[in-house]
Amino acid sequence: MWFQVHWHYRLDPMNHAPHFPTRFTGMADTFPVKTEEPTDLEVGQVLFSVKDGSPVWKYLLVVSFLGHIICFAGPFPGTMSDKEIWEATAALHPLVPGEWIIADGVFKSIPQMFTPHPMPEDDETGRLIRWNNILAHYRARVEHINRVVKYHRMFQSFRSDVSVLEAAMKITVHLSNIELQRFPRYWPYGPWSHFD
Repeated sequence: MWFQVHWHYRLDPMNHAPHFPTRFTGMADTFPVKTEEPTDLEVGQVLFSVKDGSPVWKYLLVVSFLGHIICFAGPFPGTMSDKEIWEATAALHPLVPGEWIIADGVFKSIPQMFTPHPMPEDDETGRLIRWNNILAHYRARVEHINRVVKYHRMFQSFRSDVSVLEAAMKITVHLSNIELQRFPRYWPYGPWSHFD
């Protein structure tokens, strides 16, 4: 497994958002990289993702509100769930008490992950719908950065050894993070501490 961690970036005094002025430090998600069908049946079963309908390697990505990559890890076999990947990489992204990471619903059972609220039938005011829309607005940042990393032609259907994938992903993530810091996509908001 290869990883890149700039976990301290999450504590940047400008890493805030108007709806999340304190305690929230980033957004997490995973993404697949499709690979060719392995010749080894057992390897194929480990890599096969039902969701994607093909063999994949999965990567974990955590970004700050500023759009900087603060944690990146992989590859993981396609059969691993997002929760299993988060737990397997826990040492890379330790959270302090009271700190929150925004994520989608598959992370809902993980402590300190803030996910969309389930929609009750009696939400007549639409309060939860509005709140989930706000959450989705910020969570989209990790999706945007996913695209920056994975939409290079070589990752559309990867056809080589996993060590080549690791090397290519390492270069792509480093260069993408440099570009994201040099040409920011999101406005800074702050400055203040995350935990006052």
